[in-house]
Amino acid sequence: MVKLNGDEQGSDNGSNLLVKFLDRLSQKSVFCPTFIVRWDKMPKEKKQVMWKLIEEHFEFDYEAGVDWVMHSLRNRWRSFKYKLQNNFYPYKSKEDLLEKTPKNVDFVVDWTAFVHHCNEEKTKKQCAQNTKNRKKLKVSHVGGSKGNARRGRQMEQTLGRPVC
Repeated sequence: MVKLNGDEQGSDNGSNLLVKFLDRLSQKSVFCPTFIVRWDKMPKEKKQVMWKLIEEHFEFDYEAGVDWVMHSLRNRWRSFKYKLQNNFYPYKSKEDLLEKTPKNVDFVVDWTAFVHHCNEEKTKKQCAQNTKNRKKLKVSHVGGSKGNARRGRQMEQTLGRPVC
């Protein structure tokens, strides 16, 4: 049973397992194709299939947790695409990238569409702007894999009082 806190976020070890499951799910092209540009463009049918899979493996307050789970899944999928782009892109030509599909991408068609998307001028311009914006950050996120909700719950248990 995954426990959710007052902010409807996972705050226990079960939520950590769920997030790891979502991470794996987000990397499967069958469920979350990398060629889809934005999460809101992800077909509703795919989201429904993923939700059924999540329901089969985890138990929690579904009313409260749906938004948190889908938000977490979206973030994992975006992170996976970001890693693909940064690990394979900067140093190779388009032809070199198309020649060899990474092991963690299930379908060549998916990889091909992703490479073409990343080579569009609009995408390159947006990536350059995002890089500039990240350099302006004064504090980067260094919290590790433990979420703030879980960290807050552990602090409350340690201190014996509410932290916020």
